Amino acid sequence: MLHRIRRVGVYQTSIVVAALYGLVGLLFAPFIWLMGRLPATEGAATLEPMGSMGAMSIVFAIGAPILYAVIGFITTAIACVIYNLLAKLTGGIEIELVVAEPR
Repeated sequence: MLHRIRRVGVYQTSIVVAALYGLVGLLFAPFIWLMGRLPATEGAATLEPMGSMGAMSIVFAIGAPILYAVIGFITTAIACVIYNLLAKLTGGIEIELVVAEPR
């Protein structure tokens, strides 16, 4: 049996995607922090002491997940609104659903 997605809830979908983007940002935060701690000169093998770059890397490591979540929310909200407008004109996306078997 085919079903159609006639409308997508803008706010709820945006919240879910924002949470997803925030978690992805958290996955990358340690790498962002570590890259900020590496010396800027080629061939140097030691981590630089906490200086301005080290402090900035902490700010970026904390700010990246928040920024990813905000961007994810905004872009998803825009995409949902556009989909809802297009679904009115085209009828929406058709999907086939099946009943899941119990595990």
